[in-house]
Amino acid sequence: MQWGRSEGRRGRAFSRIESQSSEADPKEDPLADLISEERRERVRNAFENLGPGDREVLTLSYVESLGADEIGARLNLTAGAVRVRRHRALNRLAEIMGVTNRSEREL
Repeated sequence: MQWGRSEGRRGRAFSRIESQSSEADPKEDPLADLISEERRERVRNAFENLGPGDREVLTLSYVESLGADEIGARLNLTAGAVRVRRHRALNRLAEIMGVTNRSEREL
């Protein structure tokens, strides 16, 4: 009986995952794709309005996927200073974009 219940739960879990992944696929939903592109454009515009130091820290963090230690070595900063700069740069980016609460900040 336990095996039967486990198999049933497993099957329902896979069904949920399949339905969620098909709903979230922007290729099948033109509106979702349009909204995603609009959001990317807003981020690009806001990014261009940041100062060069903020852009550099965010680029190293998110484009080059470097950790705070690696960024610190490149910029002659401590890892803690890099984390603080990244946090402040993200806050400035959110301000430029007009994002006021934390849930809206998830870019």
